Amino acid sequence: MNLSKIRFLIVDDDSESRKTVADFLAANDCENVIECENGKQGLDIIRKGEIDFVISDWEMPELDGVELLQQVRAIPGLSHLPFLMITSPIDHERIKVIKAAMSGVDAYLIKPFRARILIQKIKDVIYEQKEELKKTVILVDDDKSVRAYLEDALKTLGYEPVFGFDNAADAYSFLEQNHEKVALVISDWEMPKMTGIELLQKIRINRSLSTKPFIIITSQTSIEAMKIQQALEAEVDSYLMKPFRLDALATKIKLVLAKSKFQLTVLRSLEKAASAMEDLDFDDGEKQYKHVLSLEPKNVAALLGLASVEMKRGTAT
Repeated sequence: MNLSKIRFLIVDDDSESRKTVADFLAANDCENVIECENGKQGLDIIRKGEIDFVISDWEMPELDGVELLQQVRAIPGLSHLPFLMITSPIDHERIKVIKAAMSGVDAYLIKPFRARILIQKIKDVIYEQKEELKKTVILVDDDKSVRAYLEDALKTLGYEPVFGFDNAADAYSFLEQNHEKVALVISDWEMPKMTGIELLQKIRINRSLSTKPFIIITSQTSIEAMKIQQALEAEVDSYLMKPFRLDALATKIKLVLAKSKFQLTVLRSLEKAASAMEDLDFDDGEKQYKHVLSLEPKNVAALLGLASVEMKRGTAT
């Protein structure tokens, strides 16, 4: 994830704390940074609409971090601005954490912290917001009337734009160019030139696309045991039989998106663990690997990672 183009605002009445955060950002190619010393100044800057991400201290004169957050969440067009709150250990009281969460904070960080932890928090917030905002669907079916019905159904469920294709090859090309915006792919099974299963297989072997949620639509006549097995082997997320009701489609979409979020959570934790190990932060590496194993007890990468933690700890001592 490239953070270099993001416009950051650091709000803190402590100049040394501001400098520390700015230096951490600069070390990660984030040089588009504005600093200010209180929430009132920060709010004036934010209202100009030239900020992409706010990093604010909690305790400040005039307008503290939570008050600033509440004001930002009330600004039309800017209410979803990513907001990371920084707190000192003495501020880390349960009631304050609850207040910040209820005010819509995206994440918080306790002083002191390393540059890697700050960057991870920023990436987590951006990633979560991108996933929540994804509503684009790719729909593939050579039957125009079926596409029209599904497009209307998806829009009713809140998914748009819907990009419809009558062939899998064009759908795949579009996905390659726009995969970061696409929430999921829905494809018919039987199509000329490239079938739905062949499209799925092509997506699964592409590293950039491999985790994209995929629902395949089948007719009653084509739902044979052999084809179901073929779909499962190709790692389809779910399938839907024609004819189907709108509530059935909604349920399938909800399930496959939940599954995708779970898988991406695992991958993000593995990435964090690898980053921690590079930074020789064995405690955090162990924590991330254990988190993965709490989700997937047989995850091979996490099991090997824990073994690596113990081995490197022994070497370090």
